[in-house]
Amino acid sequence: MDRLPVSIDRNSPEPLQSQLRQALIAAIHAGKMAPGQKVLSSRALAEKLGIARNTATAVYDELVARSYLEAQPRRGLFVATRGQGKGQSVAGASVVDWQARIGVTPSKLNHIRKPLNWQDYPYPFIFGQVDPRLFPLNAWRNSSRDTLGRASLDWWAADRAVDDDPMLIEQIRTRILPERDAKVYFHWLENIEPWCISRQLWWGHQIPVWYGFDLGSPGFEDDEGDGTLDLAEMLRLLNEGHLGPLMECGPEFESVANAFRDRLASLPVPLSAMQVVEVESRDAALHRLASALADYTATQDPTHLVYPVWRDPD
Repeated sequence: MDRLPVSIDRNSPEPLQSQLRQALIAAIHAGKMAPGQKVLSSRALAEKLGIARNTATAVYDELVARSYLEAQPRRGLFVATRGQGKGQSVAGASVVDWQARIGVTPSKLNHIRKPLNWQDYPYPFIFGQVDPRLFPLNAWRNSSRDTLGRASLDWWAADRAVDDDPMLIEQIRTRILPERDAKVYFHWLENIEPWCISRQLWWGHQIPVWYGFDLGSPGFEDDEGDGTLDLAEMLRLLNEGHLGPLMECGPEFESVANAFRDRLASLPVPLSAMQVVEVESRDAALHRLASALADYTATQDPTHLVYPVWRDPD
């Protein structure tokens, strides 16, 4: 793709990012960019058009999300094969007559037909419509406000991995359990130990759990495919990651540090060389990671990158 099928009008009031996005889509639809054709890297595209690389990267990301482009690991970006091979059967694949199996599709149902002013009728007799005079609007509004209000947030957003809903327990006690079994059940319930899974497996052995953030993103590939990230690529990887928990078990920090280093080794440079450090909590880990990334952004010094891990307080 040495000759670009797109151009940028710098005198147009339309933003460069919007121009580039529309030009690439138009080139794909017009067949100037064939399915399966490799596209220029964001860096090369930015150099040829004389635009910022972030602009090219943002457009590529959007086109991948909209299935105009597809990323292939260690190869780069390619024009997606949108609808290619339609009508061709795959060897060995079973052919199912879905129309015969489904019978009636919703699009062919005889839908309710009603006049636009049906609410003006004293007795419209239309199925599925709410009569505002009979609907308990005030009760519904109060229930919605109570459920979505700040006062209820701590209750329904709490981590109840080791707790039971007291309302559910009361319901079981008063509505489900026979009188003779209630005492035995509640004696068992009150003596349950809130152990994590690892402690249940070891029947109470004190095996601390250490947590760290998952900085990886399945299928991510840097533009050059060399396993080394520049600043823009590193921020894109972290934005695509889900910051979920990684867990390792060990009696002390030194026993899990190597395990976390092994996990980091699969990340591209410079994230693979992050220094594993111990912090007090998840909030402290977020703060430490953000500070380290800010220092790296300012200095470009990879020794400033740290990977914080914290211990389960239980």
